[in-house]
Amino acid sequence: QHLRRMKIFPVLLCLQFVNVAIAVAYTQFCATISPGQADGASGFVAMQIENGQAKISIDLSLSNYPLPSTCSLQEFQKGLKYHIHSYWNNATATSSANGYCGTGFTGGHYDPNFACSASSQSATTYCPKLNRTTATHYTYSCNSTNYNAGKYSLCEVGDLSGKSGVLTPLIKNGTVYVLPLFTDNLPAYVFNYNQADLTSLPWMSIVFHCFNSANTRLVCAKFSPTVLSACTNAFNAFNSADSSSSISSDDDVKLSKTSFAVATVLVLLFVFLMGLCTAILSIHYCKRFQETPEAASPGGTSQNPLI
Repeated sequence: QHLRRMKIFPVLLCLQFVNVAIAVAYTQFCATISPGQADGASGFVAMQIENGQAKISIDLSLSNYPLPSTCSLQEFQKGLKYHIHSYWNNATATSSANGYCGTGFTGGHYDPNFACSASSQSATTYCPKLNRTTATHYTYSCNSTNYNAGKYSLCEVGDLSGKSGVLTPLIKNGTVYVLPLFTDNLPAYVFNYNQADLTSLPWMSIVFHCFNSANTRLVCAKFSPTVLSACTNAFNAFNSADSSSSISSDDDVKLSKTSFAVATVLVLLFVFLMGLCTAILSIHYCKRFQETPEAASPGGTSQNPLI
């Protein structure tokens, strides 16, 4: 059994390289909130990750969303908390509401650096080992003041409202929430999209919460790196702003050239990894063929017709 595990290891290693290479190729993610799936809520969350930053735009309408009894109107009107969560365990929908946004469907907050709020994806695993729990008098202290002061380690990567502030209605007592642009200097790691690593669970969804002590989950959606149509205008705005700023100064032009160089290196890395994987698989299966009884005659002589 140990030998069998050793033989399968090159295949697993190869697949891991391919997963990472493919993940790095994606920089844009869109979460679409559909009224038919999310109890009348509608909108999108656009996120573009590159150059060590994420640009995030949100457009959310709860005009036709029936407020659950666990979130009072007063709490609702204070604004919404919102976080990137670990999973999307709903095979029949790409957005949802209320109980279908619970822990069993979306997991905890994406927290690869172990800032450890009570809702961290590592709240029952690594956070206790680091003594970062309420039982050890640890206090999670992410807020926009600390974040804007550069104290990024205090925040979970997925705690977007902790970093940028709660999402407030466009008008007082309104039900439409818009965040034109938030530039996040502590972005989600692209390689963790739907992919765990040695210490971190993945990220895959966005969840909007009531502004109360229970953090009641209201609406949620799955991030997709391929279904981007609902977020097209937001992505165009991101890139238009980049283009305008790149024309405005020589430094930004140099940055654009650097980005192109980085992209080229990533493509070459992907090609190299694919070649490496092909070589590993070829060697692995050649050895496996040579070890089979059919590869040799009963008398021990070669059955290769070329010999």
